[in-house]
Order: sequence, then C-alpha cells, then structure tokens
Amino acid sequence: MENIEDNMKGLDDKMNELNSKIKQIDAKLDTILELLNSDCAKMRNHIDFVEGVYDNVKMPFNYIMNRANTLLRVVGSESVESIEDM
Repeated sequence: MENIEDNMKGLDDKMNELNSKIKQIDAKLDTILELLNSDCAKMRNHIDFVEGVYDNVKMPFNYIMNRANTLLRVVGSESVESIEDM
C-alpha cells in the first residue's frame, strides 16, 4: 500500500512539474506573439508609407517616361532618316 502511495506522490510531483513547464512555455509564447504583432504593425506602417510615396510619384514618373520615350522615338527616326540620306 505504501508503494502505491509513493508512486502516486511521484506522479503528482511530475504532473506539477509539467504544469509549471507548460506555464513557462505559455508565457514565452505570449511574449513572442506580442513581439510579432508589434513587428507586423511596424512593417504594415512601412508598407503603407512606401505605397503612399509610390502613388504620389507614379503619375509624374509615368509622364516623364512617356515624354522621354516620345523624344527618343523622334530622335531615333531622325537618325534613321539621316543614315538613309547618306
């Protein structure tokens, strides 16, 4: 009978130890989740900033590129015509 009580006491001690370790792991996971949420929010803010800058720069940049391409086509066609005249 005493052997059974000793085994039960040992099992109870192991259960308490496991519960303690689970609480420690749970606390560490909570800390990790808080850090991840914070970092995700910072990244979201950065992405929003970059998208805002891109939206503001996109139209003027497209205008400049279209004008440059138009000018390059005109200069390119003049070069071809001058070569054909030779």
